[in-house]
Amino acid sequence: MPEIVAPGDRLGDRYRLERPLGAGGMATVWRAVDLVLDRPVAVKVPKEGWPEEFTRRLRQEAKAAAGLTHPSITGVYDYGEHMTASGGPGGSSPQRQHVPYVVMELLDGESLAARLSRGSLPWQEAAAICARVADALAAAHAAGIVHRDIKPANIFLTPVGVKVLDFGIAFTGPSAFGGPVLGTPAYVAPELLSGSAPTPAADIFSLGVVLQESVTGLPVSTPALPKDVPDEVDALCRRCLGEDPGSRPAAAETARVLAGAAGVQLAQFAPPPAQADDAPPEPPPEATSILDDPA
Repeated sequence: MPEIVAPGDRLGDRYRLERPLGAGGMATVWRAVDLVLDRPVAVKVPKEGWPEEFTRRLRQEAKAAAGLTHPSITGVYDYGEHMTASGGPGGSSPQRQHVPYVVMELLDGESLAARLSRGSLPWQEAAAICARVADALAAAHAAGIVHRDIKPANIFLTPVGVKVLDFGIAFTGPSAFGGPVLGTPAYVAPELLSGSAPTPAADIFSLGVVLQESVTGLPVSTPALPKDVPDEVDALCRRCLGEDPGSRPAAAETARVLAGAAGVQLAQFAPPPAQADDAPPEPPPEATSILDDPA
């Protein structure tokens, strides 16, 4: 799909686009400058012919992420709609349209997917990364938000820490059964394939796949970590990948065990560690869900 904006365009008379940083099927993330605060930012903008549903989804993504405060969750600064005269929704004839955009923290570094393309990680590094992702998920789950697409491409490694990206299909309430299965197939929890509503346990399954892939190089859901991995990490990974969602550890426990094994400290204001027999929290009622990934 072609771009609907170009370098030099100003969104909301405030954000001047510089160059694309990356693109998905429906949207592109641009490097931009906030002309009011004189700082670099990242701006997510749909491509030409974006679906009608995209505006609501992008707004929901902004709300989901903006409501979370955690050092490992990418900051969302602003949401707006830019007036343009080219490319209507669904590929209709050129007309004046409100093009939605989300302004985010600009990150320096690379995705975990890019890092793993060069080979697997020592278990200590993998555990440290996944501990911080789990800590971010604990904050999201405490707020009633399920990410639903935890995978290496949505985990960003910066010089100062780990960031969880893309709450574009974040789930914040009961879902209709029989809807489309969301997420990336290799990382999707088995219960979602049978039509169950997403819960925090689904994120933990995905994180278990990420942990195993980080150490072995293979995104498979059959636990098989190398022999040098400590027993507590191996056991935790097996629990994360359990078929029964109720048998998986909560995000806070996952973060605590991995951080302890890797010898790293987590954010002091993170939710308190859950006990091993704690059930994962259920999402709050009367909320909405995002149907698929806009990017």
